[in-house]
Amino acid sequence: MVWGPRGGFVSLGGSGVLGSHPVIPLPLRAPWDAPHPLIPHSRHGTPVLPLLPPCTLSPSSLGGLPVAAGTVLVPNLLAAQQDPDIWQHPEVFLPERFLSPGAPSRSLLPFGCGARSCPGEGLARAELFVFLGLILREFRLVPGPEGLPGLKGSPGTVLRCPPFRLRMVPCQLPGSS
Repeated sequence: MVWGPRGGFVSLGGSGVLGSHPVIPLPLRAPWDAPHPLIPHSRHGTPVLPLLPPCTLSPSSLGGLPVAAGTVLVPNLLAAQQDPDIWQHPEVFLPERFLSPGAPSRSLLPFGCGARSCPGEGLARAELFVFLGLILREFRLVPGPEGLPGLKGSPGTVLRCPPFRLRMVPCQLPGSS
């Protein structure tokens, strides 16, 4: 997925494979399951619930520091997903960062981790794949006259993308009239 030469996002190798199928069959999905850069990038930098505090049940330690029982821990997922020591240029939309073999995918925590991770992660990933796959098969996405919004979102307990306009231009696939 890259910004196309005539404007709009263009899939890298997707329309030729997906264009001739009304749905995305599982055998065609396999090559896309290898990290397609847009899907992890859609979750990078903006965890939906950045402040979901767990509480320790017994004395423990975190990073070598003692933590007493009953301590409320507030993980800052937003800071973790924006850490410039892990993510080069975290404020820039760079889906290709997930294509390299050394991509920091273990540092991507859009669904949390461990016992408090999101139970709907599998469903969310499957729906995101189908939703994005079908949209990108059928349309070229072109920003409205005001351009694309920044990647900051609106701060708070739940991060939201600021409103913006996006035009969905139907694709002309090879062999279609």
